Amino acid sequence: MATGKPAPGLTHDPAAVDAYIAGLDHPLKAELENLRRLILGVHPDIGENIKWNAPSFHLHDHFATTNLRSPEHVQLILHTGAKVKTLPE
Repeated sequence: MATGKPAPGLTHDPAAVDAYIAGLDHPLKAELENLRRLILGVHPDIGENIKWNAPSFHLHDHFATTNLRSPEHVQLILHTGAKVKTLPE
């Protein structure tokens, strides 16, 4: 889905994510697929792979991973949280 190149040390493996989702037995599978399309559609350089046994997304570093342990929701874990970053002057 993404067309850009991953950052050094990161792998872009949409085939692994496709295989993971194809084998997934989760009542919110369609919602996961929609979330995936939404995230990947934000920027062409966003990559994806499997991290922590779930679809994960990266640009310069991993920034989000899904958590599908509950059948009642799809959780999106944001890796960097709500940290304030210093902007260059």
